[in-house]
Amino acid sequence: VPFLHEVKNLATAGIIPGGTYNNLDFVKDAVDFGNHPRTDQLLLCDAQTSGGLLVAMSEKESSKYLHDLKDAGMKNVFVIGHFTQTGEGMIHIGN
Repeated sequence: VPFLHEVKNLATAGIIPGGTYNNLDFVKDAVDFGNHPRTDQLLLCDAQTSGGLLVAMSEKESSKYLHDLKDAGMKNVFVIGHFTQTGEGMIHIGN
């Protein structure tokens, strides 16, 4: 997952919204962060953007959606993962 420029430096300096800790606690049993450091885990649970910047859709639809967003002037749009099965399960954060 790409992070905004300088965000890791700010998080390392302790500039983290309080709700971020609540978000991390909430997802701890549903997310496997692998060997990502705690700072990255906190950034992935950032209370300022949780959900608002994440969209799930079929792979077929994603190419057109990304193209449309880029045509609208958005430069930082990325595919960050894919579903491997339906139903409830773990989210695995790769390296």
